Amino acid sequence: MLQQGDEGYIVNISSVGDLLSTSFLSAYGATKHAVFTLSEGLYCTLKEQGANISVSVVAPGFVRTNINDYQRDRPPGLGHPDWKPHQQEIFQRLQGNTAKGISPEQIADRVFEGIRRRQLYILMHPDAIPAIQERVKNIVHQRNPKFS
Repeated sequence: MLQQGDEGYIVNISSVGDLLSTSFLSAYGATKHAVFTLSEGLYCTLKEQGANISVSVVAPGFVRTNINDYQRDRPPGLGHPDWKPHQQEIFQRLQGNTAKGISPEQIADRVFEGIRRRQLYILMHPDAIPAIQERVKNIVHQRNPKFS
């Protein structure tokens, strides 16, 4: 595509979870942060080359899907080891938040809007923006995050 000068678009799916500090999803956040950083780097590289290819990185939060039903695909005997009560509570909270999340159709509409606007960053949950801003302030001011 680059050599031919074709127009193109790349959409990567990350998560708002990589933009927020959490105590229980750090491995998940790290993988999603890799997607975010890869997308930013690719966007910059393509712009520097004058390519007619653009990039967006989508950062949804909770989406009404069956993501929490991952046990359906696990072979018998490979379930979770005994969860501690706080781990079970966190999982139940995640399930509840997912059930109240936005619909996949809303995600699709917002992604297409972002593509039309050629946005690098497509955030799905405006209510997460204050927490993202606080995290960035903590980084810039070299403050430790506060957890309530």
